Amino acid sequence: MAELFFTTGDFKVNGMSKPGIPFLVDRDMEPVDVVDRWFYHVALVSGKTRSKNTWESYGRTLYYYFQWLETLGKKWDEVEELDVASFRDSMLEYPNVNGKYCKPTTINYRISIISDFYNWAKKKGFIEKVPYETINVRVNKGDTFLKHTDASGGVMEVNELALPTFRKDYEYLTKDQVKEVLRNLSTRRNQLIVCTMLETGMRREEVITLEVKQIPHPAFYSGRKSIIVKVVGKGNKERDVVFSATLLQEIHKYILTGRRKCAKKYKEKHGNVPTKLWLTKCGTAIILRSFNNILTEVSEKVGFRVHPHLFRHTYAYRYYAKTRDLIGLSKRLGHESITTTTKYSHIDPEEVQGFDEDVISDIEQTYHEAIEGYGD
Repeated sequence: MAELFFTTGDFKVNGMSKPGIPFLVDRDMEPVDVVDRWFYHVALVSGKTRSKNTWESYGRTLYYYFQWLETLGKKWDEVEELDVASFRDSMLEYPNVNGKYCKPTTINYRISIISDFYNWAKKKGFIEKVPYETINVRVNKGDTFLKHTDASGGVMEVNELALPTFRKDYEYLTKDQVKEVLRNLSTRRNQLIVCTMLETGMRREEVITLEVKQIPHPAFYSGRKSIIVKVVGKGNKERDVVFSATLLQEIHKYILTGRRKCAKKYKEKHGNVPTKLWLTKCGTAIILRSFNNILTEVSEKVGFRVHPHLFRHTYAYRYYAKTRDLIGLSKRLGHESITTTTKYSHIDPEEVQGFDEDVISDIEQTYHEAIEGYGD
């Protein structure tokens, strides 16, 4: 069966280290040449796929697909539309290693990756035609203020293999739910991570990978209510994020107390100082999976599902309900296109009335009440 690997820091292109690039090998441990060429194109040439997380998603999708082709006894350049369709259906019918079934949106995402691979292979002359057809479908984009700029007439070309999906309204936390979540987070560090997401709208990856050097000293924002902090966002793009002075002060307290103890343990063992902001008790950087597990435990305690993007949605709903400024929200969220932000434009301000008015002060009060007695 095919195996998937990723390059390490030792892999260099023109003298530059390029870790995290996927590559596929066959059962004889020989490179799957065309696939690996596409992976390198995605990671090294394409300007739209700069994120290592995206590279991993592409790698794992082709890995699953090629394993499926092996069970069918088919070569990638000899498949027909029915073969790709059977891969799609297998994701509907069989659970993954965690016992869960893929959602239609996940399946469509994987189909789009496979389509990108075949489109590239055709463009480069490796195949004469792609193993699927495209069709035009009419989509309802809703009554957004950008509707008049849509020249497509509501018609979009999609892969015929794509499953139908339906827009669902994004969830957000009420003020009482915010309190409930914060009270059930067991450490100062965890509460600060969630407060950062709620107050800034940052993505999970952006918050978890913050460096301690990115947090300004209180002396730099004395007398100010907020300050701009530069963070590395999706696609390794730098953007400005607005932090409240109160939140930065609480993070600074964590740096001087709980984090300092953890960093000391790490230095005693490894001889150097950790650079990440959020540390475990051993002084290592917290990883995404650990944070997801923390929220899973909180979900069980509070009785509703808590996930990282829920905090981002809450921020977006609160911001738009108050300002009705979609362009400003798009910049705050770091969206490349404002059309991505229009999903929040149907929010009724009355739905979040009361939450917006005092959510920040309420978070701060709840935070102080909840963290009493915690030092890390």
